[in-house]
Amino acid sequence: MTEFVTPKQLSKLYPVSLSTIYEACKSGLPHYRIPAKKGRRGKYLIRLSDWVAWMESHRHEGPEAEDEGELTFLR
Repeated sequence: MTEFVTPKQLSKLYPVSLSTIYEACKSGLPHYRIPAKKGRRGKYLIRLSDWVAWMESHRHEGPEAEDEGELTFLR
């Protein structure tokens, strides 16, 4: 069974703000917009697998470390 979550639930599962999640929905994250009764707000539902795929599509690889010596800690 496919698991759906709301933006609020998603922000509790991942360290991402609600505004980032809503902006992602506006810019291409697949989601469902469920209408509500008159005078109430609707609901966004996001498939967890779609969220993970969207996150992976925005992944950036960091540069490889040149120095593999000991770590130095600043005090």
